[in-house]
Amino acid sequence: MNCPTCNAATVKVTDSRPVDGGASVRRRRKCLACGYRWITYELDADQLPVENRAMVRVRTRPTRRPRE
Repeated sequence: MNCPTCNAATVKVTDSRPVDGGASVRRRRKCLACGYRWITYELDADQLPVENRAMVRVRTRPTRRPRE
């Protein structure tokens, strides 16, 4: 995953914990290049409708894209 502000690939996960009874994972991330911090939510593919079964990372920003 790349930093959403500087696009650097040096990103560290600082915290990871299950949410929604284990159906998804919340990860706190930090860019080692610019220091920007953000949270991502990773959903289990089984919890999504059939047409969206690829893992999707939901960001705190309003954009969505398939998991890399």
